[in-house]
Amino acid sequence: MRRSLVFGVVLATGLGCVACGKSPVRQAPAMSAAGAPAVAELTADRVGAEITAAYQGTSAVHVRATTTEGSTTSKVDVQLNKDSAGGTITQGDATVPVRRVGGVYYVQMTDSVLKMAGLSPTASPGRLMRNKWVSSESKLGAEVTNNTKEALSYEEFISHTAGEITKGTFTAAGKDSVDGVPVLVFKDGDGSTSAVTEASPHYLIRATNGTDTLDFSGWDEPVAVTAPAAADLYSGPGA
Repeated sequence: MRRSLVFGVVLATGLGCVACGKSPVRQAPAMSAAGAPAVAELTADRVGAEITAAYQGTSAVHVRATTTEGSTTSKVDVQLNKDSAGGTITQGDATVPVRRVGGVYYVQMTDSVLKMAGLSPTASPGRLMRNKWVSSESKLGAEVTNNTKEALSYEEFISHTAGEITKGTFTAAGKDSVDGVPVLVFKDGDGSTSAVTEASPHYLIRATNGTDTLDFSGWDEPVAVTAPAAADLYSGPGA
């Protein structure tokens, strides 16, 4: 797993994280003739293809990721649906709530975002923006939200991740459990690890590489994300 697998898309935002509830992986395993779940065997050479096939049949997933570079820790916690997304992206001391509804993107101007932009939360114009949301449809919002788009796109984020995994050369590393989900573990030649559900379809549950960790849960379980209320949108000077 290369570094871009976890944060090639996300770190470009320089923004931060809206907590969404964690959902269990939904699976409907096939049954054997004896009535017990039939576990499809997954060989190392099929890891990338099976992960890709599994996500292509879904419409949502919850992503949590953490990486450390030097003294800076970055985190992502987002619910990705095909038609919407919401969560937070944290980099260092800055944590920013982000949303997408259809083709419109939103960022909340929290104190940490204002300070990152060189504005005081207690003096104008920062005081007027404080905790308000800006939309990609506004002049100010178009600039602020631009770098969040790939991180909030279900297709781009997941296909990017799966695409990086298909480049790996894996060896089987046994079985394990991630948050109660039985998984098959595979190691790449670069030292990274991918854990996929033991039962078919083989969803990616965790990918790690050094200090980088990327967790997936709630596959194919959309969680509603709504646009901020009109009263919560910034409409002052510069909007």
